[in-house]
Amino acid sequence: MKLSDLPGYSNIPADQELSASDLETLITKLITLRAQTEPPVHAKPPTPQDAGTRSLVVVQRDPDVTFAALTDGGIRLWFRHAGLGWFPVQLSVEKARLFRDYFVKWVAGEASVNLISDQGSGGSRLQ
Repeated sequence: MKLSDLPGYSNIPADQELSASDLETLITKLITLRAQTEPPVHAKPPTPQDAGTRSLVVVQRDPDVTFAALTDGGIRLWFRHAGLGWFPVQLSVEKARLFRDYFVKWVAGEASVNLISDQGSGGSRLQ
């Protein structure tokens, strides 16, 4: 599949100078294209040991975050990555409660499950 195959998109020559807006448009195209390709994105995040075998993720330390309550009781979180821009995720009521309960316990020093790991996927996942 080519970027030009996506509705409303056209090819961008590799040697063309791109503005910030052009780069954001290209990133959006690439995200859309990646979501449609096989194999799918790995179920687990990469670890440092995966270097060279899987795509590495550029970690954004202490990103800006904003929240919005949804009418169904869920929450939309927006994380700002310096390179990717604002990245939204939408949590169901159940996952929002899991996060709430975990973070309350973690801040109190009572968390028994390590969801936060400097090793990448060393912790457990909320599914």
